[in-house]
Amino acid sequence: MARLNLFGIIATGVLFIAPPSCLSAARVHSHSGTLLVSLFNDAGAPQSVLQRAEDRAAEIFAAAGIEVHWILCVPDPAEFDAGPDTPSCASFTNPSHLSVRIVPPASALGKDVFGQAILDESGHGVYAKVYYSTRFAYVSEEPLDEGAMLGYVIAHEVGHLLLGVNSHSTEGLMCAHWRREELRHASLNFLFFTSKDAANLRSRFAAAEYARGECDTIRNPSCK
Repeated sequence: MARLNLFGIIATGVLFIAPPSCLSAARVHSHSGTLLVSLFNDAGAPQSVLQRAEDRAAEIFAAAGIEVHWILCVPDPAEFDAGPDTPSCASFTNPSHLSVRIVPPASALGKDVFGQAILDESGHGVYAKVYYSTRFAYVSEEPLDEGAMLGYVIAHEVGHLLLGVNSHSTEGLMCAHWRREELRHASLNFLFFTSKDAANLRSRFAAAEYARGECDTIRNPSCK
């Protein structure tokens, strides 16, 4: 189970000595895969916050070559009025269709944990939790709105579902600990997957396409 921690500026104000910087610039890649994410807003985050989060997370994945589409699901799948062409909010498949449940903070985990990805025996998963609260707006001394912060956390946890076990990195979005400097760059829309992580994401989708017999090496050079 992977967790995202934010240290150095929350609650205690104690600063930790940071490991190598978690910064990475966007290197936009051509479209290599399409990801559907079902969002369950159990925490009741405002619609404006959700929209900003969706936009920011989509921008992060687009830079890696992955196109994201969102479905807003109600907590009880039985209440979801799905038409014949509407993807279900109850059935998920890695890597094409994942689920993110936005829930209130879990006190048992500590206030520096903002998300968890649940991985199965294969090392991947389809379910992630994001612990939302209005303090998202105050985790940075820079002007980072709570919608953007929620988007970064969603992208991080979805990244774990796709990249699998041991997918924390020493830099970029998948860095395990976001400190003051990383959050400052996040406020400038400058926190993305590293080139290596982005390549691994594209390979993940390429492998799935190949398994389905849909490999197109012209559209997706990673699909071989």
